Amino acid sequence: MKQDTRRIQVAVLGGGVGAMTAAAELSATPELRARYAVTVYQQGWRLGGKGASGRNAAYGQRIEEHGLHMWLGFYQNAFAMIREIYGEWDKAPDNPFQSWSDAFTAQSNISLGEHKGAGWDFWQIPLPPLPGTPGDGEHMSLAGMAEALIEWLVTRHAELGAAGAHRAAQKVQRHLLGGAWHLIEDAVAAARGELGTIEQDFARLAELLEIGWAVFKGLLEDVLPKGHEGLRAIDHLDFRAWLISHGCPEKAAHSPPIKALYDLGFAYRDGDSAKPEAAAGVALYVMLSMGLGARGAVIYRMNAGMGDTIFSPLYEVLKARGVAFEFFHRVQALHLSPDRNLVQSIDLNRQVDLAGADYDPLVDVPYAKDKVLPCWPSAPQWGQVKDGAAIAAQLEQQQLNLENIWCQQSVGARTLKLGVDFDHVVLGIALAGLKGTCDELIAAHPPFAAMVSGIATVQTQALQLWLDRDTAGMGWAKGQTVLTSYADPHSTWADMSHLLTAESWPGEGPKSVAYFCGPLAESATAGCFAKPSPPACATAVATQIGIDWLNSHAPAMWPAAVTAGGFDWQRLYDPAGGSGPARLASQYVRANIDPSERYVLSVPGTVHLRLESGNSGFANLVMAGDWTQTRMNSGCVEAAVESGMRAARAISGYPQTIYGTGLEG
Repeated sequence: MKQDTRRIQVAVLGGGVGAMTAAAELSATPELRARYAVTVYQQGWRLGGKGASGRNAAYGQRIEEHGLHMWLGFYQNAFAMIREIYGEWDKAPDNPFQSWSDAFTAQSNISLGEHKGAGWDFWQIPLPPLPGTPGDGEHMSLAGMAEALIEWLVTRHAELGAAGAHRAAQKVQRHLLGGAWHLIEDAVAAARGELGTIEQDFARLAELLEIGWAVFKGLLEDVLPKGHEGLRAIDHLDFRAWLISHGCPEKAAHSPPIKALYDLGFAYRDGDSAKPEAAAGVALYVMLSMGLGARGAVIYRMNAGMGDTIFSPLYEVLKARGVAFEFFHRVQALHLSPDRNLVQSIDLNRQVDLAGADYDPLVDVPYAKDKVLPCWPSAPQWGQVKDGAAIAAQLEQQQLNLENIWCQQSVGARTLKLGVDFDHVVLGIALAGLKGTCDELIAAHPPFAAMVSGIATVQTQALQLWLDRDTAGMGWAKGQTVLTSYADPHSTWADMSHLLTAESWPGEGPKSVAYFCGPLAESATAGCFAKPSPPACATAVATQIGIDWLNSHAPAMWPAAVTAGGFDWQRLYDPAGGSGPARLASQYVRANIDPSERYVLSVPGTVHLRLESGNSGFANLVMAGDWTQTRMNSGCVEAAVESGMRAARAISGYPQTIYGTGLEG
């Protein structure tokens, strides 16, 4: 009998972090590559999903992002994955990123905004180096986090000089290490007793201690007795409400460190800053992981765009492994077999025809003086597309691009068939994009339907500015920082001036770069969806929001960039020489309203609706994205990577080890 040597075919739908991780894991070894043939189907011209970035050749090859992207030091799976990719990447000698550590730099300072009366004050929090390397896979249990937390509390009480509180905190620590849970309650109360008498100079530290004791008490009562499942048991509560229920004063529960946690996850229902909502278990785990589980540094900034830093090496490594990429293919619909157990066919829209046999998506961009980095352009390479100039002109007239769901550009349909084009499917499409493409799946499997309809997503907005002064010249005297818990909706700002090294401006060019981001209220863009171009309408809305916000709130950050009317618009670097707010047209404003761009939320009472990657309800379909059930259950790179790893393991049994699976107290 002739042996069947056909490789198992896997169709990966989407090009975001989760999908690319699944493709990476399914092709990670020669044995896997001999067994699986992986093909990625991606709309438009680039990979990245919400993490995609592009280079705008008309403006100094500047980096244009969906928003602000930084990696956190507790991203164990994500850093392990990207370290492996960088180790395998066949880089040119003049590539500036010869290792993963060249591509990332520790962010050593964060700032928190605090509104006081008519003005703003800023907390400055230095972030010293931490032991370890991100991605080393070292496990930190919840009990270990509790021990680290009480050690922190003991140390901080000593700094306050509160002798009684310090002794009580040490007593808590001894009982914790001895497992004497029933003796802790009185000691906790005693330790907290002095906080209300702390003098004003230590008021911020006292608030942090109030938060810390509430977290510790809640861990002991609600979480540790049930292990990691204890986190899920409190996800029906909002995090602030949970803190208050464990004795945290209202003022501390609404302090900048807690608002920063909500801002980090765009945790505002309907994008409305007046509706903060974050599932308590999810928020607690993120807080503990960020504060106690980070390796090397709490925050890492990328030294180019996320597309350049993450998706260029991913693409080139996977391509070298034999993974196939079909750009310009938009998923239209998945269809089920008659018994509704299998995905039987997949309808695709072919957006363009290629002028040649293949599409080469990357461009080389100068980096510093003598380096070159492969990057994703901000628009397709139309010269590689049949009738590219005509299509580009038509899309410009329509104010749409190939990534917009409203774009109807098509040169024909294509249908993938089970047993011919695929055996397994990795569903890596963003959660909000599943309605319409997965209607048969939604109708066939109630848990899948509950996940799609019950997990909330939110629009976001981004504002990137290139300025004619350095950050100190704008009046910010506190060094390179990431500021959050600031004025809504652009509550987060990062000084990204280091990226000028990665751009290629003529002449002197800009002197600094600022990224702002925040939620975008559904109510603000409600009228846009009846317009011929919803993205153009939403961008105009976001532009006006940016104008108003900069006039009202930039002066507190940048006191040297102020005029009588608010923000000094002359500070924007504008090669076109505009005046007033019109200079914002030379900057980059983005309204993320496409289904593929919406950010996934962890609203109280919905986390249990997430399905695990390998539990879609359909035998040959796995899921990859930050919307599935993971240890994080939040919209972040780490959740997406873990989900992609789980998806690959459900198909192949590989990888055998995933950090965070089977966590115990």
